[in-house]
Amino acid sequence: MRGTLAIVDGTDDLLATIAAYGLATRLRLPADVLDDERFDRVLGDARDQRVLGMLAVAVAEGAFAVTDAQAERLVAEEVALAKQALILERLLLKVAGVLERAGTPYRVFKGPALAHLAYPDPRWRIYADIDLLVPSAGFERARQAILTDLDGVQPIPELRPGFDEEFGKEALLEVEGREVDLHRTFVTGPVGLTIPLDELFEERAALPLGGRSLPTLGPVASFLQACINAAVGDFPVRACSLRDVVQLSGVAEREADRVTATAERWGVGLVVKRAVDLAWPGLGLDDGPLSDWASGYRAGLRARLSLRSYLTPARSYTRPAASLLVIPGVRPRLRYVRSILFPQGAYLASRGWGLRSHARRAMSGFRRR
Repeated sequence: MRGTLAIVDGTDDLLATIAAYGLATRLRLPADVLDDERFDRVLGDARDQRVLGMLAVAVAEGAFAVTDAQAERLVAEEVALAKQALILERLLLKVAGVLERAGTPYRVFKGPALAHLAYPDPRWRIYADIDLLVPSAGFERARQAILTDLDGVQPIPELRPGFDEEFGKEALLEVEGREVDLHRTFVTGPVGLTIPLDELFEERAALPLGGRSLPTLGPVASFLQACINAAVGDFPVRACSLRDVVQLSGVAEREADRVTATAERWGVGLVVKRAVDLAWPGLGLDDGPLSDWASGYRAGLRARLSLRSYLTPARSYTRPAASLLVIPGVRPRLRYVRSILFPQGAYLASRGWGLRSHARRAMSGFRRR
């Protein structure tokens, strides 16, 4: 799985170079000013790949040449994203307060946690929503607290009542017109179901925000979450996800034994390998201890089947099929299959699907297993 990663057709090399800005990379930014058409394309792709902050820093530091007009367009984009970040951070403080009053433990992760704790300055890492992790046992209480206290809505209901709390990755909520992702695990499918979720609350780091200290994941969990997101989260992978892996990789070098032991216990060793195999060559980095470990890593059949279920065009159906390999017990498996094949009507209506066509597609996914 090693090799150069095509991030976005046509501008992938340049986007990778932007994503690697500030690292000891072999990739080089263009010496000449881009024409306006190509610059605008790069600008849009950098925003979509969430590396526009790195582009802005490169321009501010004179490493990326632009015309005055191009600089104005870039500044306008950066100002809009900075305003978005402030709105999201104010909302995060409100949501955190609701969860605390509800007595629900939580961890802030991804967007604001990465921007403030993993990068030289928050402007480097843009984000578009809020992600919080809560324990399975408190998931429903947390969801109802946000929906009630903050007048939130859930546009897409859960598959069946109780599914999210037992098997789901997250509930996508909307509060004040913004997305709040309430998680119980990091990813759908077999990888998310093998993580011992109680471990995620054994350690915590602090995110200073608005005069408060919000709990976020410990360093090992943060690194492994970044690897999971890069390897099996977005498909294709976002440029910012590769950079996140590198930004957080220091813990893997300082505490290599602890990181590898935790990855094996979670069943995500092969996922970490894939993330490193994508990030190091993709961002033009020289091999080091972590990439050397990835090169020599060997996984068993079940881990390979699990990973493969995320990398097929039919992943929406192969992931649920592969999940049956890791769900323990007959009754939980039956509940899972029933939810996948026969969702509640409200869920189907929110998707604009019919039960018969959905069940037929889902069943074909189980057969592919």
